[in-house]
Amino acid sequence: MLNFLKNIFSKKNKSNELSMDDGTWLDWLGADPVAIMSDEIKRLIIDQIEGAVVDNVHFTSNFKTLMTTRKSPEDPNRLIVNRAGVGAYFQATVQSSNNTPELLEGYFTWVAAGIATDRRSDQTYLDIGQDSDMSEDFLKMRLFEVGSEIEMSTN
Repeated sequence: MLNFLKNIFSKKNKSNELSMDDGTWLDWLGADPVAIMSDEIKRLIIDQIEGAVVDNVHFTSNFKTLMTTRKSPEDPNRLIVNRAGVGAYFQATVQSSNNTPELLEGYFTWVAAGIATDRRSDQTYLDIGQDSDMSEDFLKMRLFEVGSEIEMSTN
């Protein structure tokens, strides 16, 4: 069970294929987590840069995952996921209104709270040009910033 809860998500950078043989659970993101995360990065960039076109997004590091759980009241051998988060370094090729492609690098974080409820709350973040020392700490901090009102009402 400890391996399940550690930051053990790996991927092959070239093809964006995920390796989930280690027991990592990312169903909370949907059937294709890499595509969903890539689309969210594109959306966030386009929302921030008027007229931007994002040609591609690829991840340049292993994914870091965190989650919090509680025991199921019906089955003490079963855990219920309360919160989950994933973070990874990425590169994106972005063309702005002047049609000059630029390489954008940063750290992407997606956190969700209330996963086992009908009041789920998600938040995504882009930290552009952030150094590696702080970025992975952001995942830990942000995991508890989102949806605290949901968790209080479900305990």
